[in-house]
Amino acid sequence: MDTASAVALLETVFSPVDGYAISRGAREGGDAEEHSQKEALTYGEIDLPSFAELLSSESVALEAGASFVDVGGGTAKAALLAACMGATTALSIELVSALHAAGEGALARLARAEPALAARCELRRNDMTLEGWETTPGEHLIVFAPCSCFSDELMASLYAKCLLLPAGTLVITTTRKLEEAASHSAAAAYDGSKRPRKRRKKPRIPFRLRSSERYKYGRGALTFFVYEAKGPAASSAGA
Repeated sequence: MDTASAVALLETVFSPVDGYAISRGAREGGDAEEHSQKEALTYGEIDLPSFAELLSSESVALEAGASFVDVGGGTAKAALLAACMGATTALSIELVSALHAAGEGALARLARAEPALAARCELRRNDMTLEGWETTPGEHLIVFAPCSCFSDELMASLYAKCLLLPAGTLVITTTRKLEEAASHSAAAAYDGSKRPRKRRKKPRIPFRLRSSERYKYGRGALTFFVYEAKGPAASSAGA
């Protein structure tokens, strides 16, 4: 399916979904398990045309046969878009049950319109730190981590997972760089305080920054960083 058709289809699929209202209701009435880190769970969602532009860009170049993983999936909009644009598998991991349910509803609507595309998608309701997404099979793996509001502790957990990704995997983050995550991961590195101890120099990381561009995102715009993993061997060797 071409990009314009994919965007048009998903705009229809997601037209009944107000992710911001769903998230607000869940945050105000949710249970402690889901919402103990409310700042980290602040909701934001992709803008379909802008995210399609990023996936089609030279730095990402999503192609047929790719595997896509969204580790803060929300209503699964990013994963469904990746599937419609050619990803063979698209996994969305979301902790908040109300957002996960909204994503399941969107997937059901996609299945009625394009069952073959919907079959490429999987939605899991779980904590992304407990899922084994870093071992997702595929020759061209793309991981999307919308981490703008992640706590330092969650950034450290994200980075630890990313260190296990195979060489060539692309990691897309929002607002926050992997260098920052490495700092929080390294400190004693993380000693339970909200900020790591003062560092003298930026840590070297086993990832190559391919691009950093601002794209429309939800109700505003964010910087999207695209990294390429050098692989676990490079991680062991200290980048």
